[in-house]
Amino acid sequence: MHLAAKAFLQEICPNSQFKRSNGNNGKETGAEDENENEAGEADDEDWVNAMQSEEPATEGEEVEEVEEFEPGDLLGKVLALINQVRISPQAQTYFETVCKEEGLTPLQLIKWIRTQWGSMYDLIEHLVTNQAAVDKFCLIADASSKVPNLKKKKYSDYTISPNEWEMLDLIQEVLKEPREAQSSFSSESGPTVWRVIPTLELLQDCWETLAKMKKFEKLKVAIEKGLAKLRKYYTLTDQSNVYFIALEYYELGLKALEDTFDKYAAAEVPMPSHESPVKDGGYGDAMMCKAVNARKERERRGHNPHQELQNYLDSPLEDVIDRAKWWGHHSTQYPIFSHMARDYLAIQGSSTPSERSFSQ
Repeated sequence: MHLAAKAFLQEICPNSQFKRSNGNNGKETGAEDENENEAGEADDEDWVNAMQSEEPATEGEEVEEVEEFEPGDLLGKVLALINQVRISPQAQTYFETVCKEEGLTPLQLIKWIRTQWGSMYDLIEHLVTNQAAVDKFCLIADASSKVPNLKKKKYSDYTISPNEWEMLDLIQEVLKEPREAQSSFSSESGPTVWRVIPTLELLQDCWETLAKMKKFEKLKVAIEKGLAKLRKYYTLTDQSNVYFIALEYYELGLKALEDTFDKYAAAEVPMPSHESPVKDGGYGDAMMCKAVNARKERERRGHNPHQELQNYLDSPLEDVIDRAKWWGHHSTQYPIFSHMARDYLAIQGSSTPSERSFSQ
């Protein structure tokens, strides 16, 4: 989802800020040459590696400082404006004053987080919310003695035209889809891997609809770039058996479930039977305990793992909120499935942190 947003933004923004990879190789991925696809793949790999880093991002890692932007580079201009305001305490204070004058609650202009391309939605949302203040700030800041002069630019250079505000609204609307999709993986108390396939499909459907709308005609090519990235990674889910959890309505998903169940059943080590202790009780107690233990042993040896599979598939659907807890409560009824659930439901559906519910 982040990579889809990344492909979308790279298409509409000529600024190298969006073209450069996250690695240290300085490789340009926007060059239109025969190595473009290969460079793009390397860029994606660098981005994924950055996402998987366990080190929290520092303020300086949010985004490289942007001061210059090319003609027609709307997002580059927005990033540059935000940077100019944020690096000057006087400019920040003056911007807050302008917000209050316009009857707005001062809302900080936030930076874009490079490893979270969907965060551009949040950046634009804050900017659009402060639109009246942004327009006024760019109009009068150069003449104010409360704001230091810029060296090579004027604040008026960052003025956003009405047409550009409309474009920002459209970009925000497109980015809203992957942003909300990513939010669905933010649960910290339950498994999320089951959401992957349905979420990717829903996001594709939404973007395909937007691409056909005349309203988004100017962004159609960029949306198609994002869709291409989504489709690529959607097909890669076929290479993992993890996603059968979300494939109850696919025949291939059911087949993957059965195959995985067979592997777990074959590896299942029979638990040694624990005979009930024979207490020194009344007449016949010892004989009764031996008879009960003997029957338990016969039932254990005669257990058919596939019966567990069939019982589970034949059972009625239940409306379950906490899947991890449900499997914990049914571990005796479905011992093999519960083992599978402990392994698979603990897998995160995305890089969004989540607790391993089975450790509770």
